[in-house]
Amino acid sequence: MMRIALGFANQASLAHNNLGFRIAEAILSTRAGIVLERFYLPPSESHLAPGSLRTVPSRVRLSSVALVLISISYEGDAPHVPALLIAGGLPALARRRAAGHPLVVVGGAAVMINPESLAACCDLFLVGEAEALLPTFLDAWEDVRRAPRAVQFDRLEILPGALVPSRREHRLWALGGGLLRSGERLRFEEPGGAPPGRPTPPPPVETVKWMGVAENPSSARLPAEAHFQEDLLLELDRGCPRRCRFCVATRIYGPLRRRDPERLVEHVAGAARAGERIGLLGLSAGDHRGLEALTADLCRRGWRLSISSLPATFARREVADRLIQSGAATLTIAPETGSERLRRIAGKPMTDEAILRSVAMLGAAGLRGLRTYFLIGLPFEEEEDLAAIPVLLGEMRRRLPSRCRLSATVNPFVPKPRTPFQWAPLAPEAYLREAGRRLRRGMPAGVRLRLKSLREARRHTLLTRADARWGERLAQAAETRQPLPAILRAAGEQWEDWTAAVAPAAELPWGYLIDQAEARDLAEEWVRAQRDAGRAG
Repeated sequence: MMRIALGFANQASLAHNNLGFRIAEAILSTRAGIVLERFYLPPSESHLAPGSLRTVPSRVRLSSVALVLISISYEGDAPHVPALLIAGGLPALARRRAAGHPLVVVGGAAVMINPESLAACCDLFLVGEAEALLPTFLDAWEDVRRAPRAVQFDRLEILPGALVPSRREHRLWALGGGLLRSGERLRFEEPGGAPPGRPTPPPPVETVKWMGVAENPSSARLPAEAHFQEDLLLELDRGCPRRCRFCVATRIYGPLRRRDPERLVEHVAGAARAGERIGLLGLSAGDHRGLEALTADLCRRGWRLSISSLPATFARREVADRLIQSGAATLTIAPETGSERLRRIAGKPMTDEAILRSVAMLGAAGLRGLRTYFLIGLPFEEEEDLAAIPVLLGEMRRRLPSRCRLSATVNPFVPKPRTPFQWAPLAPEAYLREAGRRLRRGMPAGVRLRLKSLREARRHTLLTRADARWGERLAQAAETRQPLPAILRAAGEQWEDWTAAVAPAAELPWGYLIDQAEARDLAEEWVRAQRDAGRAG
């Protein structure tokens, strides 16, 4: 029997609601010959002392297991990985780990976006979806797990989606001058002092997709310690039919892979308990083509329903009625911005009138709460686009019954790798602060406004764009408990160095994840966005 530790780079409550983590957990827990341990970020930093972390359920240290697997869903969670390794009794940096230490393998959505911030901390990345990656990886690893590290890497690095950081050259940024430009290349020392792997340049790394989605519904029940103990989480489709230019999820999880509603109902019938709530999940769950039939069948069989979000122009009244009548008191839409002009530039063309018709329909169906999400600081945003947000919210408020709560969460736009907006900068802090003040002043009565942290937006931009030098820095931060601003100052850098625009011809640190077709598509979409904004492309 092999003891494998599966970790989530944030707190347990988030892991329990993360379907990707739960899928990996199910694959490992049903595989013969594996004793599965789990670990999560403790609730406070005071519980991250070296060697203090213990797994669930056996309360062992990470240093005593055969393999450590970590799922990281959000780029902002990258600093938690070295902190978890240290708390588990392991060196944070791969080059400091000895032959007797477990292999540290990291996967998840953040790895599909840009894994470079953790390249110095990890022995291996798995780039893609767990169903397609984990079984093949485990087969290969079991064959070589007792071999020297170099032999393990020889076998594992040829797997689809596998990335061994010590076997590659890593492109760094050149900072300063208001642009991120191509800088030097970096190579790591291979763990255990093994000879370097194959010469550079290495081949691109495939983002492996699971193509068995249609035939194999994915679900997970929240465990007893979760906040919502009755939910069965059910994934409707994998991917998204929309192509928003700021959204990375629609690209890393493409192509859209649909599931038949009858197969989903059959799956729920075999997995759900009588009367429990079914959480309908998806990047755009409200776009599922069989939603009418699915919700009708599930409600007829006595299950309650919730849904992750609806399109802002959702027009399916019967579905809305079933969701609300079955207990979905609050629903979520994301208009993203207040103006039709900026929505078109962002690749999310929706008219104000279509959004308002949807809001009125939801209100008439008896909705008790509507959450809305907006972005500020999008590329090519103008004063009129910002002013349109409270105007649109005021019109929403007028179309909703007085009993229906309306809230607006406003996030600063963060430029994400592998999107057409990856070349754009984070908007200047002064602009974002003034935009927040204007929104507060202009917010109509009856709308609850929540402005997300500008500091977190800067931190997130840095981490999502990080190059391979950041692994050492994150390890240092975990070992010394220094905040990232102190690490930046010690390196002679500023936030603005990392949040600036990217030079058009720059070699991207995450470029090895992007094949020629994707690179061409991203560049063409960026040019179209500039033309849509009336700028020279």
